Amino acid sequence: MVAPQEPRGESRQQVLAGLGVAAFGLVLAGLATGLIPANESSFHVPRWVIGAIGAGFVLIGRGLALRLRAQRATAAAALAGMALAFLVPALWIAFGPGVRECASSLRFGAVGTHGHSGGLQCRAGFGIGALLVLGMIVAGAGAFVRIAWPANPWAARLEQGGGGLIALLLGGILAVALVIASPWLFAKWLWKRAYGRPAGGSGSPGA
Repeated sequence: MVAPQEPRGESRQQVLAGLGVAAFGLVLAGLATGLIPANESSFHVPRWVIGAIGAGFVLIGRGLALRLRAQRATAAAALAGMALAFLVPALWIAFGPGVRECASSLRFGAVGTHGHSGGLQCRAGFGIGALLVLGMIVAGAGAFVRIAWPANPWAARLEQGGGGLIALLLGGILAVALVIASPWLFAKWLWKRAYGRPAGGSGSPGA
């Protein structure tokens, strides 16, 4: 059965978008390898991290440009691109050598805080992000296996494993956020109970 083709205009736009993403990755790769001159002081991470991000964008762009031609090649390129562009930098920040310092912000309604996190907090944040990306890659690998080998039982296992990891991490983040926000929410509830207006309004009695 032949899959329906997209309109030529949409296909052309997708190819152009993929080439643009791949070109951006090539620029990053050129900066990492020194083919494009850049001031050394502008690099705040090792060059190989920039190169991994660039290679990832090249693979993702390739997948976008060739999606209509080869589903298997597209899925493989997207998975490899995600691993390089998103997982590798997060893993380096979380577990690499050196001092870490990250900007942080926390907001609940109109109340918020801004500051800098360092050391363990910064590494933990990027470590959780790396695990989320890993879950996406595992689930994507399951989808790739299902496309390439429909009868393979590993497809469902990988998809369930990746989805379970994502759900576990997001559930943990939500639980921590609720614990942090609970004193403020409780104080707001007490304030409304003590000083809030009655439900029917507070108008003056008529004559």
